[in-house]
Amino acid sequence: MSLINDALKRATQTQPAEPPATPPPVPMQPVAYPRHSPGLPVYFMPVLLAVICGGGFILWKGWESRREGTSTLQPLVVQARESNLAFPTEEASIEPGPVAIPAHRDFSVEDKDTTPAASTVVDAPPATPAFKLQGIFYRVKNPSAVINSKTVYVGDIISDAKIKSIDRQTVTLDRDGETSVLTLY
Repeated sequence: MSLINDALKRATQTQPAEPPATPPPVPMQPVAYPRHSPGLPVYFMPVLLAVICGGGFILWKGWESRREGTSTLQPLVVQARESNLAFPTEEASIEPGPVAIPAHRDFSVEDKDTTPAASTVVDAPPATPAFKLQGIFYRVKNPSAVINSKTVYVGDIISDAKIKSIDRQTVTLDRDGETSVLTLY
């Protein structure tokens, strides 16, 4: 034990009298965070995704309808009626509607009485109503047509005639087993 005591005495004698100086404390300063760009808000990405999906859907539907429309494209035929005026002027304007044509016209050179005699008038059976095709709105799924100022679809009945089919330029009617085709001019 004496050896240990001797070693402790020598160790205390060789130690410096002053403790080592500690560095002075650094005053507190705010932490400087690095500046980052603000970036995109969280809600921006779903909105951008919705806009892109909506635009893609609209383009796809437009491409699909154009593809269906051009597969069986037929020329458009327009019907026009004649007017009894060669060149309309300000005094004589063309009125909309049908032009009246005299029923009893005689184009012969001789002067004849054009009124029919009373004995020649025969009561005819009531005529079947005339169908006037005024327009076709063709769609692949549900085509429609305007006949006698009424909009009709496939399967509808107008004046005892059933609409069998509607194409781009024709409407097929069935009346009492008799089929008639109306063509759009």
